[in-house]
Amino acid sequence: RPVIEISCGSYHNLCLLSSGSVAVWGSGEQLGLGVFMGNGDQHTPIILSALAKNRIRHVSSGPDYSMVVSHSGDLYSWGSNNTGQLGHGDKKARLIPCIVTSLQKDNQNGRVVAMSCGTLHALAQTSTGRLYAWGGNNNGQLGLGDTKTRLQPTRISKLGKHSVISISAGGRQSIVLTEEQRMFAWGICGAVVHMQKTIMYDPDADNTVFESRVPKEIPFNMGVGRSPRDVHISRNSSM
Repeated sequence: RPVIEISCGSYHNLCLLSSGSVAVWGSGEQLGLGVFMGNGDQHTPIILSALAKNRIRHVSSGPDYSMVVSHSGDLYSWGSNNTGQLGHGDKKARLIPCIVTSLQKDNQNGRVVAMSCGTLHALAQTSTGRLYAWGGNNNGQLGLGDTKTRLQPTRISKLGKHSVISISAGGRQSIVLTEEQRMFAWGICGAVVHMQKTIMYDPDADNTVFESRVPKEIPFNMGVGRSPRDVHISRNSSM
């Protein structure tokens, strides 16, 4: 079957097939295959049977955890969970995909259509353009105005009425693109406006690093035929 999307963690991989099935391989603890013998490692792709009844539309992986969203708008997560990045309200690891129930119950802001796994935090976008964040938050990468960890998806109200169309979670930052083709970022970043530096000037340090706990707009020269269409940031902060 044709492959339509692939995502790589540190020691595991996810592959979305055109049929809506998900194949996994790599380190056994992160594969979502349930209880395993030995190390459970898979050297070749195997279909993730726990999701057999769902038609998956997107996959995403963090270093040691994974998420998928179904065509019906349900979000599933599994793997390591030491900062609550799975979104289940606790810090317990999951060996099989488990539905994120808090998003399933929130029908007011639409169903989930996209998600992105960062190093220790995650983002989810709904059909109405609303954005949710959860997990680790040491550098304000959740965009909620503080540095408190969230164990369940929490809506980022600081984006106001902006409708989000593309999202990406990085190592210590997040970035989104809105319907008006405006980009916003938060956490540790350096290309945004109205920022305060995290430290005083140091000639031996990188003084372009800033920290924001709320979304800040990224300036973009909107020339003729020039407009951002998508955003992506890797876990090492390259855009």
